[in-house]
Amino acid sequence: FARAHIALHITTPHITALSLPLSHLRLTMAARRLVSLRCVALLPATAMARSALVPQLLLHRRIHSASSSVFNGKPNYQRIVGQALQSVPEIDAAGAKKELESASTVFIDVREPSEWQTTGVVAANKLLTVPRGMLEGKIEELVPQTDQRIIVYCAAGMRSALAAESLQRMGYKNAISLKGGMSNWQRENMPTEHL
Repeated sequence: FARAHIALHITTPHITALSLPLSHLRLTMAARRLVSLRCVALLPATAMARSALVPQLLLHRRIHSASSSVFNGKPNYQRIVGQALQSVPEIDAAGAKKELESASTVFIDVREPSEWQTTGVVAANKLLTVPRGMLEGKIEELVPQTDQRIIVYCAAGMRSALAAESLQRMGYKNAISLKGGMSNWQRENMPTEHL
């Protein structure tokens, strides 16, 4: 009995071409109705793959114009930020400035170092700088108390909304986002500091 890879062809409007183990594909019943799934071929396994044979999926999609990233008239990124803001409270610059006086509030800047080095930061003595991509991996070490009041900010308030939503899912129920981010903070002539 020869071991083999199974090639499957899946077509949806929003899946790019990639290959991943069959065990990684989790389709809900609703997704199964949307996905056209059919067996294309049974391919012999290569010598290199024999040590860890897992059925492989080949996912393909039709070539779409740039407009394929738009859903309900909004680009996907703006749409998911809007969804995050349905559950994440925002605080304006004036409200955040008042929080500078609260000993129990921590500010988290999720921008990249090159950004905060250029524009400065809010409240250097109450600040954690954690790039957005590292936040979930670092937060429990940096802020062990999940009831901590956290104001997350970025450049324009979009990354911070997604970050605060993620923190809330991790149990940080007092995580909120600075509305308009550092751009709005500066427009309101709020104080900044350089690290």
